[in-house]
Amino acid sequence: MPNKRSSHEHYERYIERRQAFLLRNAAREEIKKSSFFDRELGELICKTSRVEIIGSFSAGTAVCLSEVPDVVHGEVLEDSYGRGTFQRAK
Repeated sequence: MPNKRSSHEHYERYIERRQAFLLRNAAREEIKKSSFFDRELGELICKTSRVEIIGSFSAGTAVCLSEVPDVVHGEVLEDSYGRGTFQRAK
């Protein structure tokens, strides 16, 4: 079979996916750390933007823009109804 990948190619692809996963989770955690929790409405509100998050990672890391969530200042990340940006729609 000429289209079969070698184990080295599978490993390289695994490393790329793993790095993207770690970067995406690190970006989400950075956004959550710098957010504000409104106790009255039960909402987690974003206090940063995508540009600021990319700026904090770009010091020594190559950042793929598609891995950083597109959030804006004042956006609801999580709420009690499950309709926040970081919550999955059912």
